[in-house]
Order: sequence, then structure tokens, then C-alpha cells
Amino acid sequence: MERPEYFFVYGTLLAEAGHPMSAPLAEAADEVGRGSIQARLYIIHEEDAQGPNSYPGAVPSPFPEDQVHGVLYRVHTPEPMFSIADD
Repeated sequence: MERPEYFFVYGTLLAEAGHPMSAPLAEAADEVGRGSIQARLYIIHEEDAQGPNSYPGAVPSPFPEDQVHGVLYRVHTPEPMFSIADD
């Protein structure tokens, strides 16, 4: 599968959030700048091998006032960064 050239992150994946994904992202991509997408945030609750967890999920919205703010990165080394993000 072809990986995208750009990666938009928000919420817990922002560098200032201190998420463990920050390190692989910093190694694999260069920050282009801050931006937003027309979407609405929801908190997703699920259980995986480590137990219950929650994280934000963005869903496209037809309403222009629904904006999710984040950072756009240009990816220069897609793997293993995308595999880690997918997990």
C-alpha cells in the first residue's frame, strides 16, 4: 500500500502532548506548519491488549464551524513511522 506524503496530527499526537508517537514522527517527517481540517472530534473508547483506553478521533463535518486544529507534516521516511501509528 502506498503511504501518503503528508500526515496531519491533532490531539494526543501533537508534540506538546508528550505522546510516545512524537519521537518516531520527529524522525520520519518534517513539520510543514499548523493548520485545521473541517471535522468534529469525538472521544473513542476501546479496549486492546493493554486494557481500556481512550483517544480523540476526527470525523468529517458538513459544518464550517467544526474545526480540528493540528500540525501538518511532510513524511520523508514512511516506515516504520506509519506502522507504529497504525498500531
